Amino acid sequence: MLLPLIAVFNIGCDSTSENALNSEGGKTGVSLSGLQPTNVTFGRFEVTYTGRVYDGTSTTFSYSVTGPDKAMHFRLGWNVAECTLEPTSWTPLDGTVSSTDCCINPGLEWVTTPGYNPYVTHYFSYTFNGDIPEGIVPASVKCKHDLVLGEVAGPGIPSYRISGTVFQDANADALLSVNETFVSNVTISLLQDGSPVSSTTSDGDGYYEFTAPCGTYSVEVDTATLTGTQQTYFLATTALAYEVSIGPDSPGNNFGFDVNSTKLVEDLEAQTLPTSGWDTKFWKKEFLFGSKGRTFVYTPAELLAFLETIEGLALENPFVFPEGDTERLTFVYEILKRPSSTDFEAFEAELLTLELNYVSGEGIDLSTELVLIGWGESLYNAPGGTNPKGVIIEAAGTIQDATSVFRGINSNKSTGGGGTQ
Repeated sequence: MLLPLIAVFNIGCDSTSENALNSEGGKTGVSLSGLQPTNVTFGRFEVTYTGRVYDGTSTTFSYSVTGPDKAMHFRLGWNVAECTLEPTSWTPLDGTVSSTDCCINPGLEWVTTPGYNPYVTHYFSYTFNGDIPEGIVPASVKCKHDLVLGEVAGPGIPSYRISGTVFQDANADALLSVNETFVSNVTISLLQDGSPVSSTTSDGDGYYEFTAPCGTYSVEVDTATLTGTQQTYFLATTALAYEVSIGPDSPGNNFGFDVNSTKLVEDLEAQTLPTSGWDTKFWKKEFLFGSKGRTFVYTPAELLAFLETIEGLALENPFVFPEGDTERLTFVYEILKRPSSTDFEAFEAELLTLELNYVSGEGIDLSTELVLIGWGESLYNAPGGTNPKGVIIEAAGTIQDATSVFRGINSNKSTGGGGTQ
């Protein structure tokens, strides 16, 4: 807590009317930052804040005190938060920590002894762990029996980061794994003692971050801000709220969501979830025509534009197409015409069909469809296992579920809904 400016008129240290204090205490000079007082007159002593240096590990605040060569007690405080700052070092080394001198506590006090110079400047500094911002701290100068209080720039209350990621939990293990994709534009709230402090939204990488002073907070995801049909067809695989204490930072407060494939398939088959998706046979014919320079519904140029978009949808793999227009169109045709002799080949064809529907504006709610694509691409790129594409054996059931969902969306432009038959 910052102390008010208080003046205690001195007799022995300040005999000039020019520097005499008024009822508001020390006189504040120009600020280096435009915000913090950097020069304060304490009687005939001038306290100057000479700067802040952060070396990547610790922060040092430096001062000079200029005045008559008299025995002087110079005292600096620091801001107090729930996790109180304590200096790790100071210069000169004759400072006494936690002195009860007057009203500035916690604080550090230096005592000078008179010499022979009529007017002298003394230099002081103290250092704290971490990257400490500037603030305003209490200070005092005492000479003989007289004390003057004021405020000057110094260590402020540090802020720490609370962060995490909102992600598509493809394997539903509640952990953010390599190749799992992200959910953007979801609102995350920061609360303390049940009261809102701040809110933000996950970015394009699903990332969110808050900065706040040290303390204990709650960070919560607002599932009502999931987009469109995501609210109906996504299931949380992690907690929806975390209690976190900062000082130091608290990263990794992640919120994961899996696809409720059972409900998606049920609603597609019951035609309660409308879809306008084209099926694999339709797209196979499109790319057969396109590879021959002909048009069925979409022109070859439109098909090539679709493929360029697909290459940047979610992950770097699976769909990277060869160079050359004809080669690209033929490559897709070969995937779609191939008999699905394994579960994985069926999954691959339906995933590619889903992506073609998405980039052409077909299927279901596009925001949900994009996350389903992320789900599919994450499964496609899962590490380990023995199948041709490296999908883990344990994910085989999930592969089949995804195939059913994708096939239901890729339902030959049903006006009421899709199906898996």
